[in-house]
Amino acid sequence: MKKGFRIITLIFNVIMLVVAYTVISQLWKVYKLNDFDEFSKAEYIQGVSEFTRDESNKYSNINSYKIVSTEFNDALIYKNIITQKETPYRVSAMVKYENVQNEKENTEAGVNIGIMDTMEKSKSYIGNSNGWEKISFEFNSKNRESVDIVF
Repeated sequence: MKKGFRIITLIFNVIMLVVAYTVISQLWKVYKLNDFDEFSKAEYIQGVSEFTRDESNKYSNINSYKIVSTEFNDALIYKNIITQKETPYRVSAMVKYENVQNEKENTEAGVNIGIMDTMEKSKSYIGNSNGWEKISFEFNSKNRESVDIVF
């Protein structure tokens, strides 16, 4: 009787370990797809854009940041960086974009890098990229001790 009970207990424990491993690995996948490190997400019209990490379409070994908007929206990710006053900076990113359109003609919206709540930004790109492209943005910190860099 004791031997049969031990076998049942062992089988139960193995099943529980497999279930626990499966649950933890699925939770880890969900976390990695939604973890934006030290970046924050923002959008003009709430709930229109979807922010994820893309594990299948990436430039390097790190999951890329992905924004998909079903309607016209100003959607971005941003990160606060500490700056030294009156210092020039260059920020670069590898980007890949599809079907980027402007709601109104002759606007400068699109894929770009800039500083939050200012008109300082890189050239904007619309349409479709030809694979991964490097975009850069140069700015002077002026009298600022930190800036929110937006992508």
